[in-house]
Amino acid sequence: MLDNPHAGLVCIIPGRGDTLRINGRARLVRDAPWFDEMVVKNHRPLLALVIDVEEVFFHCSKAFFRSDLWKPESAPHAMVTNRN
Repeated sequence: MLDNPHAGLVCIIPGRGDTLRINGRARLVRDAPWFDEMVVKNHRPLLALVIDVEEVFFHCSKAFFRSDLWKPESAPHAMVTNRN
């Protein structure tokens, strides 16, 4: 990110096929007024990644439907854990 600030996020929701793509420029922030709103268990963030959004669009759901992404039995063997 320090060498190339271009960033892309793919937002997925379990059970849905479509995805939301967000492209923009990433930057690190050491302090911002909204850090106070992000306190968890008395810990305030020391650093945050901010994406300045340049474009947003939906991706077609075909790839997710074909991948069986939400079916655990379709995961590669190395990713499946034994829960016995």
